Amino acid sequence: MPFTTVTVTAQYGASEPTPESGKVTFTRSEVINDPTTGLIVAPVPVVAELDATGSIAVPLLANNDPTTTPIGSTYEVLEQIDGAPERSYTIVVPYTAPGGTVSLVALGAAIPLASTNLQSLIGLLAPGLAQATTDAATLAASSDPLAPIMLRVVQDLAACAQGLSDVLVAVGLAPAAA
Repeated sequence: MPFTTVTVTAQYGASEPTPESGKVTFTRSEVINDPTTGLIVAPVPVVAELDATGSIAVPLLANNDPTTTPIGSTYEVLEQIDGAPERSYTIVVPYTAPGGTVSLVALGAAIPLASTNLQSLIGLLAPGLAQATTDAATLAASSDPLAPIMLRVVQDLAACAQGLSDVLVAVGLAPAAA
């Protein structure tokens, strides 16, 4: 089975009556291939210019076909809309898109996990982890009867924050700690 082509659509509106202008670039994270056909496709950027209505409709290769390897490739989306800050986020284009079409919003564009947002999140977590270690040491030495309960809460929160940080790094959405 050859690669499946899916049309990704989006419409960018403006606060004034004039449609937005700009471009959206899709770049696959890596080379993909289909062992059943021997086809290999490099990760070349695909640029979609917004049309007169502020819309795009761009054909992309689905990157989760059952025969596509390697498993786990994604598209980096870079929105460059005139007069707006750039946005970037990662999507997977599903081969199961109904009618071969899917909206960018349905793929997660409404709430992007831009790397700058994730770096900010990690930046907020790091001091909390350090403070949790200090608080845990203070609570462990405390004679307060509630100290064991508060210690457990602090330890659980620290574990959750560390787990979130580890997941974001593991999936490549946040930089590894130096």
